[in-house]
Amino acid sequence: MHYELPIAAFIASFIVLIPLPWHWRVRNVPTLSLIAWLFISNMTYAINAVIWAGNIEVVAKVWCDITTKLQVGSNTALPTCCLCLCIHLERIASVRQVRMSPEQKRRRMIFDLLLCWGLPCITMALHYIVQGHRYDLVEDFGCRPAVYVSLASIFLFWLPPIIIVLLTLGFAGAAFYHFFCHRLTFECCQRRRLAQPDRRSHHDPRSSRQGIERESVIASSSA
Repeated sequence: MHYELPIAAFIASFIVLIPLPWHWRVRNVPTLSLIAWLFISNMTYAINAVIWAGNIEVVAKVWCDITTKLQVGSNTALPTCCLCLCIHLERIASVRQVRMSPEQKRRRMIFDLLLCWGLPCITMALHYIVQGHRYDLVEDFGCRPAVYVSLASIFLFWLPPIIIVLLTLGFAGAAFYHFFCHRLTFECCQRRRLAQPDRRSHHDPRSSRQGIERESVIASSSA
């Protein structure tokens, strides 16, 4: 028996809930969805580790049917949540759009909901096509989704998360590129400003000498 498995999973489940209030106030759909999927995944892993600690007895069949589908959905949901975050980060870094209208915010929320929740639900439904049997049981880990290795499983189950991850890396790289370009532009403008002479503090020696002589003449005449 591995007692550290459920303990670590339960701790991770509650740790991911810590930033929930801040993101709930701003209605950040990708971050909220990421928190929800991580909480669901960690809780199912923790409960499975408790039920099947040191055994592989066939119990809680309905629970396994539900959790295996959630595991299939999380395999797609976690990368799609990261993809939505990187898309918005790239949009902010590129400064293509400074402000968003209420209609644009609504469309953005619908887009995020479709990617973060709609696509994983479609993946869970398509899992029935490549499901050889109900589920697999692993000692100390519990039930796991069963996938029949075939050409259909590659295109329906394994390939979509890889494509989503590659798109996420592309948008993340574009965001870093925009941030780097803005930083170079700012540093270049700052150097150019420091290189220019300050006209207010740069005095002509002749004008200063004439001013001193004028003040001395005024002082002598008043005396």
